[in-house]
Amino acid sequence: MGGDFNTYGPNPLDRSAPTLRTGANYDIGIAFQQWTQRLGLISTFRHLHPTLQRHTYARNNTAVTLDDIYISARTAHKVGASGIWLHTINSSDHTGTPYMALDLCPGDYTPSRLTGVRPIRVVNTRTLAKAEIDSFGGHTSQLLLAGQLPQLTPVPPSTAATTWPPPRNRGLA
Repeated sequence: MGGDFNTYGPNPLDRSAPTLRTGANYDIGIAFQQWTQRLGLISTFRHLHPTLQRHTYARNNTAVTLDDIYISARTAHKVGASGIWLHTINSSDHTGTPYMALDLCPGDYTPSRLTGVRPIRVVNTRTLAKAEIDSFGGHTSQLLLAGQLPQLTPVPPSTAATTWPPPRNRGLA
């Protein structure tokens, strides 16, 4: 899952500013972190670079990480590279584009697109309260757990390894 989230967790490496992050802004960051944790997602960048500061947006002497790519924690071992591509050709108020690369083995299945999926809703985190962010995360989590979001397509072949380690090799991991 990747994009411009318009918020970021409480990691101090994802923010550089002359003042502390406080109030609703801080609460939304905590709610965002709790939401990604509930979904079992981690930042591909933070996974490979746990002590490196980076930012994707800057304004008024404050630089923050609004753009990121998240992956399931159970498949994070497949992340071979992650960074910020600074040579984008599009004009934007953001600085660079996050990227990541997966190290795959023969037989690994990587669904690449969702069919029939429209954004559940656009979330303006600048105007939402912590409870509203929590309800959005809870709603999305419920849809995922109930299988109400469309499946990734195409369906993986029965021989594809969709978990790690594959069931037949679990004793080897």
